[in-house]
Order: sequence, then structure tokens, then C-alpha cells
Amino acid sequence: MGNALPASFHPTSLKNTPLATLGRPGSHVRPAIYPYFRRVTPVIIVVLHLSHIIYSAVTVSPESPKHITSGELHIGPRRHTLICDEDGTLRQEFPNAVEISPDAQITFHHKTSFLRREKIQRIDTRRLFTSFSEGQTQDLSVARDGIRVLFSCQATDTDLSIPQTVEAIPPIQADGALLPTTQAIFDDCPRFRILVIGKSGVGKSSLINIAFGINEACSADLKRGIADIHEGLESTVNRRFILHDSLGFEPGDKDNYKTVKEFIQGRQTGALKDQLHAVWFCVQIPRAGGRLLEVAAEDFFRTKKQTMGAIPLIVVYTKLDSFVDELTIQLAMSSGGLDDERLTKNAISKAQSTIGELHNEITRLAGEALPYAVVSTKENFKYTLQSLVELTHDQVGIRDTPEAQITSMVTLMAQRVVPHLKIQGCINVGRQRYWKALRASPDFKGHTIWDCLSVIHTDIVAVWNFNDPACHLLENKFKELVIKMVQEMEMRSAPKPNRILALGGGSLAAAVSGFMAAITNPAAPIVLPVIVGVVAAVWLYDVYQNVKNVQQIFMAFIVDLTHIMETLFILTARDHNKLTRRVIKLAFSAYHESGVMTQAHADIQAYRDSIGRDSALEMIESLIKPERSGDSNVKNYYAEISKMDIAKLNLDSQEEDW
Repeated sequence: MGNALPASFHPTSLKNTPLATLGRPGSHVRPAIYPYFRRVTPVIIVVLHLSHIIYSAVTVSPESPKHITSGELHIGPRRHTLICDEDGTLRQEFPNAVEISPDAQITFHHKTSFLRREKIQRIDTRRLFTSFSEGQTQDLSVARDGIRVLFSCQATDTDLSIPQTVEAIPPIQADGALLPTTQAIFDDCPRFRILVIGKSGVGKSSLINIAFGINEACSADLKRGIADIHEGLESTVNRRFILHDSLGFEPGDKDNYKTVKEFIQGRQTGALKDQLHAVWFCVQIPRAGGRLLEVAAEDFFRTKKQTMGAIPLIVVYTKLDSFVDELTIQLAMSSGGLDDERLTKNAISKAQSTIGELHNEITRLAGEALPYAVVSTKENFKYTLQSLVELTHDQVGIRDTPEAQITSMVTLMAQRVVPHLKIQGCINVGRQRYWKALRASPDFKGHTIWDCLSVIHTDIVAVWNFNDPACHLLENKFKELVIKMVQEMEMRSAPKPNRILALGGGSLAAAVSGFMAAITNPAAPIVLPVIVGVVAAVWLYDVYQNVKNVQQIFMAFIVDLTHIMETLFILTARDHNKLTRRVIKLAFSAYHESGVMTQAHADIQAYRDSIGRDSALEMIESLIKPERSGDSNVKNYYAEISKMDIAKLNLDSQEEDW
């Protein structure tokens, strides 16, 4: 209990402590069932960390003839629902540390038997840090609307210095009231941690480079024959993943086999950010008569359950292209008369079948079916890497636990080959808080539209995780561009028919080609649409609850920004070089001129609320997930974008103003 917190923690944390006792001691009345018969004095007991253990009690008591029927404690972006026990108390446990700093926002949300809508009490957290001294108990009492919240703190040893956090997104406002939802995710797990096992020459370096979009950023550390499993390799161009590399199991090499097993077992527990989140076991597809696994590898799979625990293990069969070439030659010699396309298709089918039979041997060794992927890093087999990433994401999030869901989110942020996973990540983050109940969100009341849109903007950009060291995507100028795009929806009484017609098939191709022709001069700056010169709307700095059509504004902003991010993702998919304003402007203009935006705005303008469900959120999802709406036009748009030859546009090295 006397150990100091790690340097990456804020000075105060909640940790492994039941949030105990809501209800009078000895009371057997269940307030959730008998809300009108008894008055209850709720008490929350919390243990806080400073540099050493601090005991803190929070007492919530009614001072008027009413009692609390439900309550929720919000600590920053985290929400802790108080659950009713059989003895009539409300409890909550913190399985993981919850960080608190003097700038953290703590609020108590509750409903009483006389009040249907939720009430909120804000706690002045700074007073908790400034009011107590070592060895003394200090109380902080907050009373409002007949409810009193009392904090009592006891410090065994105090150290009020605030260590520098590892990596955090800055709050949107100086008072920290609107914090990005992704900040809480990164506090718990800033990086996806993966171990890749495989012999030299199996293709690990190329696999990692493409899957995580790092080019050659850290592959220099994956030198042939050199690997230190304990050294986590990080990339400056993708800060959302950390790689551990291990050589494969060579004949007679017992030391490496033992090292790998001990490393995996040692990374099964501890802080979520330090745990191992997935393992790729890379195996080159054996040629005719070749051995699939060495003896040590067979032992590894045989003891998989004891070694891996709950860590997902995925077998990755590499160099599919070479195997397909070999099979194509065999089929050409035996079949005769088939064209190249048919031969290749038959070879791929036979390769998949053959590898499935080989994998049965690993299933037999492990005593259970293990997930596997067959991959190649060649351009014609890019879909195989997408399948591997999707499989990894599914396996990481397969357990229904908060830790697994956090890790799953970071996994989809780290990967850079599957755009629809990014979209799903945006939806998952939005559903946690800021995309819900857009017409009357309690989170946004009292804040300007600019601040509200800014926190949504930060979350969406964080999920897409571009190589953006200059933070162009977080610049206010870019944010203003997206907001003015939303204004364009308000300025139009009806969509332009020719813009919508441009969505269909060949018309879209012609529209994109025409746009490309206008910007083929690599020395000329990309000129943004005329709308960017429009003066910002009056509502931008008005308070959220005072703005008319606020729901449509937020829907359009989320949809437009997500489509711009997906367009940018596709444009930069080949090399993932650092972003410039030029390439961002290209993505912005391509989306604006394609007609996809116009159709989305038309749908949002026609939107009407449906009683009984969050139909605005459903509308957003349908507009950013084409598979939900069956809109082939949007798919056609992205297909045309993926064909754009942008190499000649000097997008990576040429910087320009907005």
C-alpha cells in the first residue's frame, strides 16, 4: 500500500475498490422497488490514491422529503452506474484504475421519487486537492436542490505534483467540461500491443508495414536474424500500436522457445496497456513435401491453452502469391485451354483448400479450432490483409468485458487497411456519449455549438489515426471548412439535381475525372469550393439549447467529416505518408464535388424524428455505412476515388495554406 503510483498516472486514482453503501446501515428497504415508502440516506465510499492510499468517503443525503431512486457517478468521461443490492444498497466496483487530476470533472447524476428527469451536481475537484494537508481530514460539502454531497479525505502521504501523462488529447475547453471520449480509451490503453512470431524470411516485416501503415518506419528493427522479444518497437508514424518480434522456433533452439512462452505468460495480467493483446504466428506455406512446423512449434501449439491464456492466437500463412503461382503452373500443364484468369481463380481455390487441410494438423495439436488467415502482401492479394485485420479485431473483442472492448477499439484505430472498421469505431465511440440524443443532449447544454462540434471532431479524427504529425486535421481552419460544408445544407432549399445525378455509375466517373483534370498541375494549389468564403453562421457561437435545427447540424457534421476521413484514407492508402494540407484539401473537394454530400444533406433535411428510439443516430449510421442502406452510389464514389492516380499531384511533399 505504500508504493507510489507509476509516473504515467495522474496523482489521484480510484482503484480496485467497491463503491459501497447507498442506503442507511441496517436498512432492508429496496429503494428501486419501494420508491415512495422510505427515505434513504445514500453513502458512497471510495478509495483514492495520491502518492499513497487515501481514504475518501462521499455521502449523498437528501435534505428534503424526497429520496434518490437511482444514481450515476461521472468521473471525467467515465460513467459508473450504482447498482442496487439485495439489502437495498447501491454499489459499484472499479476493476481498473480511474485517473483523477485537479482538472478532472466529477458529477453526480441522480433521479428522485419526485423528479422524472435527471439532475446533475458538479463537484469542485480542485478543492479536494487544495483543502487537505497530510494527516488531516478535510471535508468538502456541496448542497443543491435538497441533496448534499460530502467528500471526506484522509491522506497518509501527500505529493501533489502532477506527473506528465504519456499521451493525451488536450481538452476542448479550458475548463475541461467537454472531454473527448477517446481520451478515456487512450488513458487505459494507448496502443495495440502485438507479438509476431516467425522465422526470418517469412514476411513479417512486409506484413506489419502494410497492416499498420508504417512503410519502413520500424522495419529496420526487424533485421534478418535479429529479434529481442522484450523490446517493444514503436513507430513515429503510427502511435497506436507497439510491436514485439520473435524469431521462429528453429530445430534444437530451446532457449527461444522458453523465452517466448515466458514472455506471453508474463503479459497476461497487469495494466491493460502493458498486456499482450494478440499474437500472430507466421508460417510460410510449405512447398510439396515440406514440413509445416518444427518440433518446438508443435510443442507450442500443443501447450497453447497453458501458454496463451485468454490472449488471441492467430495462425498466419504467408506468401500466398508464391503458392498460387506454383499451383497455376501445375494446373496449366494438366488442364489445358483455360485462360489466365480462370487458371488463377482455380489456383487460389485449390490453395485455400490445401492450406485448410494443413491447418487441421495445428487444430489437432492445440485440441481446439484456432483462427487462421492466408495472406500475401502483393497488390493483387490486398484483400487477404483486410481479412487478417478483421479477424484480429474480432478475436481481440470476442470476450464481453470492458477491457476487451477497449482493446478492440484501439485495434481498429491502429490498423490502416480496412476503412469500414474505422467507421464502426467512430460509431462505437459516438454511441458511448456524444452522438446520442442529439436534439436534447444533457452533455451539450450550456456549451457553444463550436465546442460541441469540436469534441465530436476530435473523437472522429482520433479513430481514423492518420499520420498527421503537424495535426492539420485538428486545426481550427479545417474544422471551419467542415462546418461551412454543413452551412451549405442550410443555405439550400432543395438539392441540385445535377449534383445528385453525378452519383450514378459512369456519370460519377466523369465527374471525378473532370475534377482531377482541374488539379493536375502539381505546382498549382488546390482551390477549395466557393462555400469556404462564406461567413460563419451566427449559431456557431450560440449556446447549444438555443439553436434551431441543432439535430440536423450535428448529423450533417458527423456524416460529412466521416466521409471526408474515408476519402482521405483511400487517397493515402498506398503509402501512408505524413498528411499535408494539400491532400486534405483534395479529399475535402472530392467529397464536396462528387454529389455524395448533396444526397446526404438532402436525406438529413428530410429527416423526421421517430418516437421511441434514437432515429437520428440510426440515420447517421445509414449515411456513413453504405451496407446498411444498400446505397450503391456511395460505393461507386469510393471505387472511383480508389482509382485516382494521385502520385503526380505532389501531395506528400508540397505544403500549402488552406
